[in-house]
Amino acid sequence: MARAVRVLLPVGLLLGVLSRLDETTATAVPLSDNATWVGAAVLAGLLLPAAGARAGVLVLTAANGAYYAWIAATEPGTPLGAPLHWLLLGVLTGAVFGSAGAVARRAAPPARALALAAPLLAVALDRAGLLAALLP
Repeated sequence: MARAVRVLLPVGLLLGVLSRLDETTATAVPLSDNATWVGAAVLAGLLLPAAGARAGVLVLTAANGAYYAWIAATEPGTPLGAPLHWLLLGVLTGAVFGSAGAVARRAAPPARALALAAPLLAVALDRAGLLAALLP
């Protein structure tokens, strides 16, 4: 897990800060998009399959922390919104999608496809507006 922390903590911190910058400046890459965060958790599990769920949780928890710390440090007076909601959602989805990445890395081809179906379905449902009730 030490390797996961060394690799994923900086990635998560960077994702959180860049996501907030994406929301507050004109950028060509939608880093704050939910699909980017899902992809980060899946990639964490793919890169560190032994960590799996923990890898996904680590990267999304670090990203959430950095996102809100950036707001607090650089945007005084800006309401923080719902950091606890996003933290809990990040822990849950980080575990699910980090596990999906780990399974996709280790399993036989049919199981790989099934493992990657969950994050792809989540992104499709998000794009269709069907997950809005879960988001603050």
